[in-house]
Amino acid sequence: MQLNIIDSRNFDPILGPTHKVLQTTNTLYRLSQLNESLANMKTMRSKGLKAIQDIGEKAKEELLYTDAEVVKVNMKTALSEITTGVRENKNISKIYASQIEAASSANELTKCIRHLLKDSVSLTTFNLEKSDKGQNGPTYIVSYTRASKKYSKPIHREYVIKWSNVNEFCSWRLYDAFSQNSPLQSFIVPKVAALFFEEKLHEMGDQTRSILEEKTVIDLKQSLISVVNKSKNPNDTLIMLIEKISGSNLIDFARVKYRLLNSEEKQHLFEKMGQLAMLDFLLGNTDRLIQTSYNMATKQYQWENQTANLGNLMVDWFPNEGKMPYLYAIDNGIKPPLITDEEEKNAYKLFIHNYFEDSKMGFLTDLLVDSMKKSCFDHAELSTTLTITLAQRLQEFEPLFNDLKDSDFSKRSLAKGLNEMSTAFKEWLPSFWGSDQALKIKNYLKENYSTLLDAVSERIEILTQRGEL
Repeated sequence: MQLNIIDSRNFDPILGPTHKVLQTTNTLYRLSQLNESLANMKTMRSKGLKAIQDIGEKAKEELLYTDAEVVKVNMKTALSEITTGVRENKNISKIYASQIEAASSANELTKCIRHLLKDSVSLTTFNLEKSDKGQNGPTYIVSYTRASKKYSKPIHREYVIKWSNVNEFCSWRLYDAFSQNSPLQSFIVPKVAALFFEEKLHEMGDQTRSILEEKTVIDLKQSLISVVNKSKNPNDTLIMLIEKISGSNLIDFARVKYRLLNSEEKQHLFEKMGQLAMLDFLLGNTDRLIQTSYNMATKQYQWENQTANLGNLMVDWFPNEGKMPYLYAIDNGIKPPLITDEEEKNAYKLFIHNYFEDSKMGFLTDLLVDSMKKSCFDHAELSTTLTITLAQRLQEFEPLFNDLKDSDFSKRSLAKGLNEMSTAFKEWLPSFWGSDQALKIKNYLKENYSTLLDAVSERIEILTQRGEL
């Protein structure tokens, strides 16, 4: 029998107030620990979960006529004695012991019991998927269902969690400002919140902030490190909480759904990719479609014909829904030296200036096509197995490869998108950046990452200049 489940993306608690985020991260910690403690084999795992449920139901009944302190002892003892379905050297009691001990009343213990019972049900749908795509990984996708007092049906919880840094998070906010205000409506940025451990702050989806107590920060950090291993990048001092998009990254979309698009839908997708590529070029995002590098010998920036990172694009589209594909921009970090290194910043400004003075749209279109083809080929090569050959993997990308070879179709659409964004830079962006509409993002960057604001403002200023810099 299939459960009727409510999708929580429209009211996702990870984007909401601090107490909701703390509840959600605590639930994630317990589910992750429980998942690691139970056996992999389905039948044995079910027996372990049944034992947990029985203990919870018994404790709930005992609490009606037995002192809470006695019930606490009985619960911890019973949980520690579960061996069937539990991995060797694992103890279920340890997951809940601190919460049980902290319960100072029957009402608080009832809450512990409710968590125990809800966790045992949620674990049947729990999944924690790791992805290493992008330069700012790894990223973890969390999903599970959860019983709710507010709704009669279980709620489907799904979100993304990752270690990150102020560069990526503020850049994410910047991209969102362009997404919300650009007349082209080129792309969408997933909603995001963050836990700043060093600053002891929680920033909600609407950019509202609240201060976290030091003990809360220590407990949160310790819990989350046990779920999503600490980043090896010393600059990654915050956790990003991101809404989960219902679509798929562009690589997977190219393999499975691209062949189902009609010509109008394909054209729309290529145009939006061209528009986003041009914005990446201006802002200095070199980890998606536009590839550039700094030549240390010549002290100049140059184009690079490298593999595109199509994992940093997501497409939301399903057949027969009667809508155009939605393009989502994820992993929106700007190359750090283009924010902080004066030498590279000046070289990049000259690079941008020369491009807009002597536009090479045809060359840039060819560069985009080649980088996308390389990305698909690399993915096919890396995903071959003993039973799936490279030729079979490449066959999955054949519809996209065929369109990328057709200069009258894909190149024309990409070039149109590049030109549209280039025109928007000259006709819309300078006036927008100097208007009251841009004050929110400019004030946000000024307060949280002023060097990013300075770098972006300098590059936007180039669009109003002609001749020598």
